Amino acid sequence: MNTKNHLPTIIVGRTDSGRHYTLEDSGGQKLALVLMAANGYADEIARRCNEPAELSEDMRHVTRLLSSPHKLGKVLTQLTGLLNQPKLNERRLTCSQIKCFRKCHRKHMIAYILGIRPAEEAHYFRMGQAFHTGLDLRSRGCTTHQAIIGALEQYDRHIPQTNDDEIREKLTIEREVMVRLLGGYFWRWEQMDCDIKVIASELPFELEIVHPIHGISHPVFKIAGKIDKIIQLPDGRLAVMEHKTTSDEIDPTSNYWRRLRMDIQISIYCMAAQRLGYNVDTILYDVVRKPSFSKPKQLTQIQTKELIASGKYFARFNDEAEPMLVGEYAVTQGNDLTYLIVNCDCAAVTQHAKGISIAETLGMYGDRISADMGRRCDYYFARREIPRLITDLRDTELDLWHYAELIYENLETQRWLRNDDACNSFGTCPYLDLCTGDFDLSGEALPEGFIRVDDVHQELMSE
Repeated sequence: MNTKNHLPTIIVGRTDSGRHYTLEDSGGQKLALVLMAANGYADEIARRCNEPAELSEDMRHVTRLLSSPHKLGKVLTQLTGLLNQPKLNERRLTCSQIKCFRKCHRKHMIAYILGIRPAEEAHYFRMGQAFHTGLDLRSRGCTTHQAIIGALEQYDRHIPQTNDDEIREKLTIEREVMVRLLGGYFWRWEQMDCDIKVIASELPFELEIVHPIHGISHPVFKIAGKIDKIIQLPDGRLAVMEHKTTSDEIDPTSNYWRRLRMDIQISIYCMAAQRLGYNVDTILYDVVRKPSFSKPKQLTQIQTKELIASGKYFARFNDEAEPMLVGEYAVTQGNDLTYLIVNCDCAAVTQHAKGISIAETLGMYGDRISADMGRRCDYYFARREIPRLITDLRDTELDLWHYAELIYENLETQRWLRNDDACNSFGTCPYLDLCTGDFDLSGEALPEGFIRVDDVHQELMSE
C-alpha cells in the first residue's frame, strides 16, 4: 500500500525511559517508534529528521511524511494534546471502578476521582469483606471456629462504638447472618475442599494494561485487583477460585450463571493469574446466597405458647406444609410479664387479647437460617466452572484498554455524563442527593453523611 498520502496514526505507549508514540499507516503497519520528552518532542523530531543515516527505511519514510510543515504541525498538535495530561493521584483501575464507571460516569467521578464515599459502609461491601476474611483465614490453616471469629472482628469492633440504635441493630443482625453463612459454607463444602489444594489466597496484582493488537502498554493506567484464590482441582488443573455473596437466584437455570460468560472481573482475574505465572485452565465460581428473611420475625401466639411449654421453636417455611423444629431452648419468665429469657437472651413480650407473643432472639433467628440451609443447601450454596477461552481474554484486554481511554478522556474534558436510569436501579444511589443538590464537591466541607477517603480502592487494602 502506498502510504505517502496518509498521515500516520499516533498510538500512545510507555517504556522505562518515558512515553513513546507508535506511528502507523492507514493499514495498521507499524512504521517507527519516536521517543519524546515532555518538553522536547519538537527537538527530538527535528534531530531525527537531520540524522537520516541513523534511521531505518521505515523511519526515513516517516520523516518524509513529516517533511511538510503542515503535516508536521498536525502531528505536533496531536502530541501536544497527549503530553498535556491532567494530573492524577491514582493510576490504578479496578474491576469495581470499571463497573461503577459503566453504571454512571458522574457516580464514578464522585467516588473514584474525588474520593467521596458514604460515611456508613454499604452492607453488601461490609458483608462481602467479612465473608472473604473468614474464607481466607480458613485456607491459611485456621479452624472453622477461628475463621468465623476472625471474620466477625470488624463487627465486634464497630458495634460498641456505634451510638445510633438503628445502625447498631443492623450491624448486630448482619453479624448473626455472617456466623450462619460461614458455618453453613464450611459444613457444605468441607468434604469437597479436602480434595482442593490452595496455591495462593488473596493474591494482589498490579499489571500493565496491554493493547492486544499493538502490544503496547497504556501510558496512564494499570489494572489492579486481588484474586480470591489460585487452586489446584482434584484432576490437577489450576483454577482461579472466585467467592461471591449475592441476593440473586443461583439455581442452575437462573440468568446469574449466563451473565458470568461475559463477566469482566473473572476474565481479568484469569488474565492476571496467567501473567503472574499461574497456568490456570478455568474459573471455579463459588456463590453463597444471603437469606431471604433479613431480620428476626415475630412469633405467633401458638409458637410462643409451644416455646414456653416445651422449649421447642417450630418455624413454618413457605414451601413446607408442616412446621419444622428449629431449635430447643431454656425459657424462663422474667421478673414481670414484659419479657422472657430464652437461652440467656431477653425477648420482649407483646400482649394480645388471648395470649402473648415474642420476637425471635438473635439466636433463634440464626437457628432459623441454619435450619433453612440444612433443608435446602443448594438454595444457598453453588459452585460451577466458568471457562475462559483465549478469545475471551483477548476481548477483555481490548475492553480494558478502551475503558482506560474513556476514563482518561473524561479526565481530560472534565465532563462526566449522568445516567438518571441508575439513580434508582437496585435501590437508591447513595450520591443522588449530591447530584441533585447544590453542593461544591471540590470544597473541603462535605454534606452530612459523607467522608473523603484517602484510598479509593478500599477493596485492595490489606487487613
